[in-house]
Amino acid sequence: MIKYFIQTFGCQMNVADSEKIHMILLQSWIIKSNNIKKSNIIIFNTCSVRQKWEDRVFGYINNLYKKAQILWQNIIIWITWCMVRKTGFNKKYLQKNIKRKRAKKIEYTKDKKWIFNNDDKLFPRSDKIDFVFRIEEVKYLTFILSHIYWEKIWQDYKFNDYLQTKQLRANKAVATTIIQTWCDNYCSYCIVPFTRWKEISRKKEDIIE
Repeated sequence: MIKYFIQTFGCQMNVADSEKIHMILLQSWIIKSNNIKKSNIIIFNTCSVRQKWEDRVFGYINNLYKKAQILWQNIIIWITWCMVRKTGFNKKYLQKNIKRKRAKKIEYTKDKKWIFNNDDKLFPRSDKIDFVFRIEEVKYLTFILSHIYWEKIWQDYKFNDYLQTKQLRANKAVATTIIQTWCDNYCSYCIVPFTRWKEISRKKEDIIE
């Protein structure tokens, strides 16, 4: 049985996206765990507003990997959101003839074959990261997990669109409703357009529903 643990950093948008991840994994028969020591998949939902927050993520990864060798084995480390430029794999999951091309800005995959890269800037910083994932590409998530585990992880058609993916509410008294993704304004004090890209709005009927 595969179990996962998720650590969320940053804004309320990241909290909402973690709820989407919870729903996808639940529907894929992957079990949520509140104990990192009993988890097979460790997810870091990251924030890039401050450098020290990025450094903290790598600190967690290094400490986690050291403890894993003593306490438990076969963990998968997955990083998502603002620290990620391009969805991709650690090179150990790729063919040897794949050449690295550094992703300097946000890049989206055109189809499944483009996932087999390790172009993201995070891979040279730590060889302990198994894969990085931009959640807008939610339709590829169970495909990625299937490739890592060499077994079929169930894929549902509802996961093909980020805005249509349901959230598993972490708090029954509070509901975060996503009305748009990202922003086009490029305010001088704001990092969102550089980490989440161009604005896409939901239909009014979907928001109300």
